[in-house]
Amino acid sequence: MREDIRYLTAEGSLPFVVEMAGTSYCDGTYRIFRQQSPVFVFEYVLQGTGTVIEDQQMFYPGPGDVYILHAHCRHEYYADPADPWVKVWFNIRGPAVEALLQAYQMPRVNWVRHCPAPIADLFERFLQITRTAQPLPQLFDQCALVFHEIVAALARQIRPGSPEQNEAAYLRDYIHAHMTDPLTVADLARLIYRSPAYTIRLFRETFQITPYAYLAQCRVTAAKQMLAGTQLPIQVIASQLCYADSRYFAHVFRQNTDQTPRQYRLASRKERLSV
Repeated sequence: MREDIRYLTAEGSLPFVVEMAGTSYCDGTYRIFRQQSPVFVFEYVLQGTGTVIEDQQMFYPGPGDVYILHAHCRHEYYADPADPWVKVWFNIRGPAVEALLQAYQMPRVNWVRHCPAPIADLFERFLQITRTAQPLPQLFDQCALVFHEIVAALARQIRPGSPEQNEAAYLRDYIHAHMTDPLTVADLARLIYRSPAYTIRLFRETFQITPYAYLAQCRVTAAKQMLAGTQLPIQVIASQLCYADSRYFAHVFRQNTDQTPRQYRLASRKERLSV
């Protein structure tokens, strides 16, 4: 585990403050927990995967994804032991942060997927500014300008296309954020004020998969992370992912991976021991 971190002195009276920023080269020991965070966290994943939890929301950012954790919330995140993150990040606070997220209609956005290279470049530029030798108020002002560019770019990434594409993207992101909740097509349809039939057709036309099959894939991905990274019993993992019957969970898992959950866990352990 290696981290290159720039620590900055807190300036409590300023509207935008950078507390720290850096690059993390994670391993299986990487885990961060904040019971009630005083800061916002923005992280761009360069490679690897992991699990992120904010309050009751759980998601699994991978390469090219940005995740956002909000102040005054419970944060927990950890790298996949078999494929740990490399990521660029910064921790910030101040009224300007909340105001900008509100202005771009992103007050509760946690996960922005498949971000293009220019967004990664903005994160790197932010990080480079934190390494310059200048008074903190001026440094924070420069970081705030780049942060504004980052938020604007993320907002465009979330809402790039037609209203129908935006509805489908909203449903996809909702599935990711609520995969540990019982979800039905009727629940998804109510979110966009559409019929279940329309919702299924919209999702399939946009992503070439039905919402139910996509939810199953997401839950299998989550199960793989839990099987590889925790000691939770398989029936507990099944229950947390809303499978009432662990045998049905094993059936769905095998359909998607050609392995039973037990076989996958054993193979993951062997792989880690061989590294």
